[in-house]
Amino acid sequence: MQAVKAGHWQAAEKITSKTVELGNSKRKALWSQFHIKVDDVTVVSEIFVWARDNTFFKIRCTNHVPDKPLASATLDPMLTALGQQRPLKVPKE
Repeated sequence: MQAVKAGHWQAAEKITSKTVELGNSKRKALWSQFHIKVDDVTVVSEIFVWARDNTFFKIRCTNHVPDKPLASATLDPMLTALGQQRPLKVPKE
């Protein structure tokens, strides 16, 4: 991975990826989970990618403690809010 080659991380391993819903919304996103080693500590990093209104969104969430219930309690409300956004109405010129 580029960040390892550039020396930002000591190691990175892709664990899994799939299509998921953003939080409790119906909006779909591509999701990937990685284990990243930084300063001799392995952390869990997740990436969510989706498009909306001709705009590309990418969020990376990195947890120093791989505690999934804690991460879900923190992330789910934010991801739900992002996923429930209605399409923007662009004013006509």
